[in-house]
Amino acid sequence: MADLEIHFLADRPDALPLVAGWLYNEWGHHNPANSLATVVAGLTAELNNDGLPIQVVAVLDGAVVGTAALKLHELRDRFPELRYWLGGVYVSADARGHGIAGALVRHVEQLAIDRGITVLHLQTERLDGGLYARLGFQPIEQIKHRGIDVMVMVKPLIAAATPAAPMQSAQESAPASGAE
Repeated sequence: MADLEIHFLADRPDALPLVAGWLYNEWGHHNPANSLATVVAGLTAELNNDGLPIQVVAVLDGAVVGTAALKLHELRDRFPELRYWLGGVYVSADARGHGIAGALVRHVEQLAIDRGITVLHLQTERLDGGLYARLGFQPIEQIKHRGIDVMVMVKPLIAAATPAAPMQSAQESAPASGAE
């Protein structure tokens, strides 16, 4: 595999329509209040590389092939006490099977550690945890979310030697992906 690079979406705004399409088609369409336009608008409003949420993109041979995000909340109505989530991990179909999703997850974990975050949560439709179980995430609870069975998982992170104060969300609205 050629060199994989991971960038903040804020540094690659040209990728925003592609990322928005992925997020909407994969998860966002499950929310009747969502549209591709609302996902684009949400991602546009959230473009940053310091406050949460932080969206990143994987770039392989100059092409954007995947995305993931570090978020303050998902499933807030069900788990209001759980802060800091890995979300929206997506790799384009033609780029799958090359370790890109794992690289995105590890990158988001490092972003969290660098910001003093000590635990990450996620939800996955893979009820056995799939990739996330292999990367050390542990199941918390299986729930039904918008009619779909999902597994909620958690992973303690190894704290950085001198962590920064935990991040506060720049915007605590629903995630642009509509995955909440």
